[in-house]
Amino acid sequence: MSAARSVPIFSAVGAILTATSPLWRAQLADHLARAGLAVTSVQEGAGLRAALATAAPGLWLALAGAAGSVREWALAAHEAQRVWLALIEPEDSFVPADWPRGGGAVLDRSVRPEALSAALDAARAGLLVLAPRVMEVSAARSPAPLSPREREVLAAAAAGLGTKAIARELGVSPNTVKFHLQAVYAKLGAATRTEAVVTALRTGLLSI
Repeated sequence: MSAARSVPIFSAVGAILTATSPLWRAQLADHLARAGLAVTSVQEGAGLRAALATAAPGLWLALAGAAGSVREWALAAHEAQRVWLALIEPEDSFVPADWPRGGGAVLDRSVRPEALSAALDAARAGLLVLAPRVMEVSAARSPAPLSPREREVLAAAAAGLGTKAIARELGVSPNTVKFHLQAVYAKLGAATRTEAVVTALRTGLLSI
């Protein structure tokens, strides 16, 4: 059996960490270590904004706690053009619109290292990423403009499948897939599949 390896997270040099309790702080630091990223400093309160403004390039912000308590720091990180990660309880009350529109991830506190890595890659590309279990809570609290079938079609398109492949996977005709895609474009104000996928990720309608 091969030895376990940490999962690299793009080219980040480390993370500034803040949390609402020592327990959350320890759990978040453990998550980061398992994903192969070191904590460079622990900041709280007013010192966090100064740290965000003066930290070296490549540092991003990691937060953990209740959604309401960490949202303001996610906004501060967004303003400082930093990638950010917020770990919260999956049952926490929030809707996607509560969070900055990109460059960050809102994840379940039990997220696996490989999922953390993938989420941060997407966040670094300017997307807002929500974990599936967090998405379920959000969907229950705010009406989604896409139907279940439209979500399936868009998720398949996001996975790189073409029209015929999506049709085979869902057991429908290619024309039906095209019909659903056109409906998705209209609802999201998109002109292409790529634009629709990016818009859905940014607005929390699609999770990785």
